[in-house]
Amino acid sequence: MHTDTIDLVFVFNLKGENKMLHAELTGKIISSFFEVYNTLGYGFFEKVYENALIYYSASIIWNSI
Repeated sequence: MHTDTIDLVFVFNLKGENKMLHAELTGKIISSFFEVYNTLGYGFFEKVYENALIYYSASIIWNSI
């Protein structure tokens, strides 16, 4: 999976621990969105992006089996 440079902003506590709940899953979802958006470009209805994201996510799951 190709992703552009995406730096998520995390909140760290005083011990330097990541406080973001489900950080790995959140990163995968955001990366998937940007992959779909960069492929399609801008100007489509939200439903087009939604369907493309579902298709892209299903293909990732299918290829990991």
